[in-house]
Amino acid sequence: MDLKTIVIHFDKANNVRHLLSVVKPLARAAQSHIVGVYTLPPMPHGVDMAGLWHDQMTRDFQMEFGSVNENLRSAFEESCNGETFTYEWRYISRPTLTVEEGILPEARAADLIVASTGTAPGDAADIRSLPNVLLSSGRPVVMIPEKGDFSLVNTAALIAWKNCREAARAVFDSIPILHRAKSIRMLTVDERVFGKQTHEPMGAADVATALARHELNVDVLHRTDPGDGVGETIISELNTSGANLLVMGAYGHSRLREFVLGGATRHVLSNTSVPVLMTN
Repeated sequence: MDLKTIVIHFDKANNVRHLLSVVKPLARAAQSHIVGVYTLPPMPHGVDMAGLWHDQMTRDFQMEFGSVNENLRSAFEESCNGETFTYEWRYISRPTLTVEEGILPEARAADLIVASTGTAPGDAADIRSLPNVLLSSGRPVVMIPEKGDFSLVNTAALIAWKNCREAARAVFDSIPILHRAKSIRMLTVDERVFGKQTHEPMGAADVATALARHELNVDVLHRTDPGDGVGETIISELNTSGANLLVMGAYGHSRLREFVLGGATRHVLSNTSVPVLMTN
């Protein structure tokens, strides 16, 4: 199954062309339908002296971000005009408590979700917004760094393998993109637990064999965590190998209704210089 519906979440005008430049080669190859999405931010917590949001305040808020939406839509349509794939723009203007709540209906109908990693506090697609999108959408998400020239075709892909559900989901969700990669390597990391090395991660050879049945050639690499942590070992391998796409599970834990990223996952997202495909 190919990636026929790709949802891209935009949060500011200066990343429209950047995100599209990453996605368009894949959309052309797969003849995808791209859905550009902008979500009205949650209403601020600030209130007037009476402790209420007046209708005028609400109208001003909606007008301000309605203007942002028009600028984003214009840049999106201008960039997509004349392409061989189809596309549409959606403005989620309904009031929501969080950005991820607004995008979820579109995200659940997608084969792939794309967003920026975000670097400034409060960015709509900041990694702090990612966990609940991953947990609630059930769809793979590609996080794109804000700076750099990237593509989702002809990649040198690195799979960060761990013998668990999240990694398995990420690997098999990424097959349509891996089919367009020029090389695929699978990294396993022998972790330290209480000062001792664990056994070599299981399942990597079997997964590589399963991917071979999809006509994907995978080289398996084994590394030992020198004590800096799994996340840093993954980043180090990315930096030395020349990989320009990382595939990994999103690890974390639930806290009440919120999903909190684990330390290794957060470290990778905060330090990666390449796109990361993740699934929970």
